[in-house]
Amino acid sequence: MRTYLAILTTVTFLVPLLSTGEPPTDLLRSRELRSIISAAERSPALTEDSVLADIIRLQRDQGLTITWDEDGLSVVDFDHRSAIPRAKLPLLLSKMSGAVSLDGTQVAGYFRAGSTGPDFNLGIVRFDGSDPRGYPGIAPIDFCWSHDNASIALTNSKGKRTASLEVVNVATKATQLIQANVEERWHFTSQCWSPDDKQIVFENGGTTQIYDLVSGKIRDLVNGRNPTWSPDGQWIAFFDHDTYYAIRPNGLGKKKLFHKKNAASGLFWSPDSQIVAYVSLAGILEAGVSLDVESYRLRVRRLIDNSEDWVASGVSCCINYQWVKNPELLKYIKTVDGTK
Repeated sequence: MRTYLAILTTVTFLVPLLSTGEPPTDLLRSRELRSIISAAERSPALTEDSVLADIIRLQRDQGLTITWDEDGLSVVDFDHRSAIPRAKLPLLLSKMSGAVSLDGTQVAGYFRAGSTGPDFNLGIVRFDGSDPRGYPGIAPIDFCWSHDNASIALTNSKGKRTASLEVVNVATKATQLIQANVEERWHFTSQCWSPDDKQIVFENGGTTQIYDLVSGKIRDLVNGRNPTWSPDGQWIAFFDHDTYYAIRPNGLGKKKLFHKKNAASGLFWSPDSQIVAYVSLAGILEAGVSLDVESYRLRVRRLIDNSEDWVASGVSCCINYQWVKNPELLKYIKTVDGTK
């Protein structure tokens, strides 16, 4: 409905101006048009049963939010549909992205071992900046926290475009090899562990695979990218050709969730596995008629009825987002930001 309103408003504004012969490029850059479209996009009628109303209530009552680490720690204020940036974290390098644990208490990112060292090493710190820990010799490309915060699955860069998939024990710093000699790129999303922390899902060469920590074996699950394991353990979501799917961990029951052109991330599951978040390119109207700059929006969708809305604009496409229920995290970020 909001998109139709924006289109109607835009047409109403454009028709009389086009009759004057003003060049279209000038029209698209006009401040007045941007203001009208922006207002139309930001002020929909909020129904009580919409997914946005649902997560606003959950944020107020339970401290639910979506958080990420990119040059500092950010959370989403659902009521204002905006990100509250960015609590700077000690130890972790700026202008880099990490991953927040599923309970919102820990952040994994990068630190430099030594003042002149060239390597980016694994670093961990609590959300409030306390308890910083460094892991020299582990050069992560991605991160995925286990549910109990005891382990992190990651792609460990070995240089010369090679890497290995490993599990790091947070307490002892010991590592367990999953697979050696893989491509030096992302393999894990932020929701890769089974609920019992005994299996890990990841993507390798366009195939979604599952690693069993007990047997040490890897099995193919399905062709697809950016896999995420639902918190209830029932589904693994993945992305393939502009479409999101879900499949049972045993490889049965594959089903289409929804099609989304210009989607740019995996699906990130809410704690109750009922709502998913993802990132996609903003449309022309959503981006404020910016034709030369890519703009991304963080969106949420309730799977039972496909109620969908956006919750933050101007976000990054290719980082790890995490749903958490943590009132203390919200309070801390708002205090640092000065919004409370």
